[in-house]
Amino acid sequence: MASVDEIPQVELTATAHLRAMILPVYTPGFAEALSAGLVIPVLPLYCRSLGADDAIIGTVVSMQGLGALCTGLLAGLVIGRIGERAGMCCGTALRIMGATACALTVFAPSVGLVGASRAAMGCGMSFFQVSRQSYVAATVPSNVRGRANSLIGGFARV
Repeated sequence: MASVDEIPQVELTATAHLRAMILPVYTPGFAEALSAGLVIPVLPLYCRSLGADDAIIGTVVSMQGLGALCTGLLAGLVIGRIGERAGMCCGTALRIMGATACALTVFAPSVGLVGASRAAMGCGMSFFQVSRQSYVAATVPSNVRGRANSLIGGFARV
């Protein structure tokens, strides 16, 4: 498998570089941010229906951030070995597995499973974001890199 370093870079304008990043970088990031944003308002209500108190609800909601925090450095090391595209795929797979596990709590209600699935989603988020930023750093010329990374942040705040 070819690494990003082996991909030839073609001289493009700044706008063309940013447009080239729409499908591989910005669209998946937008979808990830949108899906995460849709869950947050409903999650505390769902945990409350499972009998969780306020402290447990806060812990469950924060598990995604904790999972991302705990795996950020590991994600960087793994992505350095497997490559950026494989890292994005692994991150997406982890998020899908976490979301599936969370959805399965409808059949087997458990606040612990919701929290664990949120942590898995955070791990996936970490892998996805680190690989995406690494991909941009490797493929976008330095004079456009700041704008490309700021667009990543902008799409993440949807």
